[in-house]
Amino acid sequence: MIEILKKSYIFEDLNEKALLDISSFSQEVKFAPAEIIINEDQTASYDLYILLEGRVDVLISVMDHVSRDKEQKLIETIYPGDVFGEMSCILKKRRSASVKSIDQSELIKIDGLKLLNYMEAHKDTGYEILKKIVNVLSGRLLNTNYLLRNNFL
Repeated sequence: MIEILKKSYIFEDLNEKALLDISSFSQEVKFAPAEIIINEDQTASYDLYILLEGRVDVLISVMDHVSRDKEQKLIETIYPGDVFGEMSCILKKRRSASVKSIDQSELIKIDGLKLLNYMEAHKDTGYEILKKIVNVLSGRLLNTNYLLRNNFL
């Protein structure tokens, strides 16, 4: 597990002890094609995921103002090495999007509440992890801005 965490952008610079600690509340999970990993608006889980194999789509529900029906819109595809679930993990808020596997997918699931507690207890390591998560979120916000600009302006 430590070797896998080391390859993730968020954890790549951490020392062996920190990686060992984080691996103690992490587990490998697998999902079949088209299986839902995270449901939008879900509040029971704040876990962070690292995609090891496969691809997953991040989807949001959008209301059609004419028919009043909700439809799923693709906002991003996640590839091996990427993380997702970071926003709910940090904020301890409901999920803002659904995540659905495209292929047979293998992931690392990190208990979000335990990760937050670890970051609080180990402030230097927590700060390093948080900086990386902010970089991920900033990149996703930029991509969302481009999507909005291209679709609505």
